[in-house]
Amino acid sequence: MRDGYSFLYLLIFFMVISMFIRVFWPVILVLIIVIILYYLYIRYKITKEINKQVNQINEQYDYNSWMDNADSSTNKDVIDVEFTERKEKE
Repeated sequence: MRDGYSFLYLLIFFMVISMFIRVFWPVILVLIIVIILYYLYIRYKITKEINKQVNQINEQYDYNSWMDNADSSTNKDVIDVEFTERKEKE
């Protein structure tokens, strides 16, 4: 007989939950929206802080000029190889 009562309790529980949702759905919807907005705000804040730290590191170690120098030296090597190959053909 206990199984019959557990089904009845489960049915009553779902009825109470459905009444709660029917009455408080605007509050639940607003809470979900607030949580999503807070998540997006935190994600934006973290991304902004990471970009700020990356820029500070790049400025501290002069990363951009190092990359420019590396590119120019690589280009110089390529130009030197091409010039040498042309000289060898002649």
